[in-house]
Amino acid sequence: MSNNILISGLVWSGSGAVVDLLREYNNINVVPGEFEDIRQKNMIGDAIENSLTLKELKVSKLYIKEVKFLIKVVLIMVRSVIPDKIFPFNKVMSRAQSADILPARVKRVVENRRLHSALIKICKHKSRDERIKIAKLWFSSMSDSYSNGSDFVLFDQPIIHESHFNVWSEICKPFKLIVVYREPKDQMADILKTASSFLFNDLPWKVDVVYGLDKNYKRIIHLLSNTTLMRMKRVDEIERTLGKQQVLVISFEHLVEDYDKAKDTIEKFLGLKSESHTNKYNYFDPLYSKKNINHYSEYLNKYDIDELKGLSDWYNARKNS
Repeated sequence: MSNNILISGLVWSGSGAVVDLLREYNNINVVPGEFEDIRQKNMIGDAIENSLTLKELKVSKLYIKEVKFLIKVVLIMVRSVIPDKIFPFNKVMSRAQSADILPARVKRVVENRRLHSALIKICKHKSRDERIKIAKLWFSSMSDSYSNGSDFVLFDQPIIHESHFNVWSEICKPFKLIVVYREPKDQMADILKTASSFLFNDLPWKVDVVYGLDKNYKRIIHLLSNTTLMRMKRVDEIERTLGKQQVLVISFEHLVEDYDKAKDTIEKFLGLKSESHTNKYNYFDPLYSKKNINHYSEYLNKYDIDELKGLSDWYNARKNS
């Protein structure tokens, strides 16, 4: 059995840098894409915590989603075998890239079937213990499927900090969780720059009612700050509950500006040996990532920065702890 590594962050918090760093180790296999099967609406977390029935699960929608995924795989297969001159999609995905990701995509189709089967079984049982048992078996089989004999399997963004704690903390065992946070001004600058308001899709209330947002999101910075602070305080609670042997909270800036020390911290936390870091800088280059530090002045004004005070206070306290 492989050890599971769960990587979590918020939009533009820099968690992708940790994922890229860990891709460089020869004993870690990374599950392709963001792993949403627990945290997404009507998926494993909801099915267990909200005791979904088969009717509420909307099984037909699962199969529609699966067909769409199969179509994507077929297109990738076509792209991987037809020469560029005939099928010139270079701007989207090269022929070589298509061939590289094809095995992972095919495997994902198989795993989707396994997920849907587990969801249906979970919804047929009323006992929470039985639902958890089914989910454990499902997640364990997922981990084994993606391990390919590696010591570790990495799942990117498998959780939402404030949701389903009693589900994922049970079914993902054995696991270690790494949460990445970032200097709030730079993080918010990147969110605003890319209009990443999808950060709030999972919130249980209507943000436009609570914050009076208009279609131009003039007060979005207030929402961004409050929501991110709420989620990071939840990270503090998770760390206290599970303990620092199981949860590592690390800043993007630490990884970039003090690369060797941060890498050593991550290795010790996970039980990695430095000799297994055989592809150094292939995916993560701290020198390149420095351009993402202290670039907020181009996007934030004084009002925006003042709105981030609560979050900045949390960041500074965490950084100095």
